[in-house]
Amino acid sequence: MYKSGKCIAENGVFLLSKPAACKILVLIYMLCLLTSCSFSRLLDPLAYDGGNTEEGLPNSDDTDLIYRNYENEINDFENSDYENDVRPVANIADDIELTLNTSKPGTSEPDTHTAVPPASRPVHMEIKLYFADMAYIEKGTKGAYGYVTPVIRKVPATSGILKAAMDELIKGPLPEEADLSPVLPASAKVNGAKIADRIAIIDFSNELISDHSGGSLGGAIAMQALVFTACQFDSIDGVLVTVEGNLWDEGHFVWDTPIYEQELLSSIRS
Repeated sequence: MYKSGKCIAENGVFLLSKPAACKILVLIYMLCLLTSCSFSRLLDPLAYDGGNTEEGLPNSDDTDLIYRNYENEINDFENSDYENDVRPVANIADDIELTLNTSKPGTSEPDTHTAVPPASRPVHMEIKLYFADMAYIEKGTKGAYGYVTPVIRKVPATSGILKAAMDELIKGPLPEEADLSPVLPASAKVNGAKIADRIAIIDFSNELISDHSGGSLGGAIAMQALVFTACQFDSIDGVLVTVEGNLWDEGHFVWDTPIYEQELLSSIRS
């Protein structure tokens, strides 16, 4: 009996040690992967038609055929337009609906609330509205803006912000603003509003005069509120108000030329 580090020879037969046998098995397995042969077929040479039964491996013709098939598969993969098979990721804004799925209290029924995508959430902007300040009126004194005082409102963002501001002015003060008073009749309507050469031209319905409280003080307060509310916007320096397309004439005041914010502030402070 002959022994070495890798095998043992006994009676002319070589017996492999465990490390050597493992290495050979690994090599056989790798050969199976490269030649697309199954391990079972490699151990069973009779499974190959025309195989070499003495060696337990396919003959040279079969081996050449296997390699040719393997090379053809590689060429087909390299030449394929596999990028066309890749589906694009869905557009999040169009295809994904964010929902919060919970159960309604006391039931197993799902309560699904659809979340509003950021792009469709309403956008608001802050504007100033000027209303009559009762403290100034009762005392007969003027504040920084005459007899009116500004308040802040949040309104939906719009390209027609001038008209939107006039509509809010008509609505009057909020219930909690008890120290303020309306400056325009609630029945009045804004027929139109435009800006030309930095002058805001605002046309109201006839109710602006017919339903107004009147008096010289009432007219002055309405004029101050309209000018300061409109001139808060950077594109406006002065204001001209018309009624049904005609000049504002309520008996005490005729609005026949634009009134500029700076001129109005100067007259209040003088």
